[in-house]
Amino acid sequence: MRGIFDKIYIGSDHAAADAKMILADYLREKGVEVTVLGSKNGQDLIQFSDVAEEVALAVAGDEKEET
Repeated sequence: MRGIFDKIYIGSDHAAADAKMILADYLREKGVEVTVLGSKNGQDLIQFSDVAEEVALAVAGDEKEET
């Protein structure tokens, strides 16, 4: 998997926090650098739209650093 994605951001609201953490662990095992955003434990009540904005800003910030 390395080479397709060197770094990935994943985020979710509280409803998908467990699935997101499983995915993050899997990707890390494959050598991908993963940044997890949004709810970490499923107990934090977070709106998905807020998480989407957080992910978008993180990606945009990385794109700025690369140029």
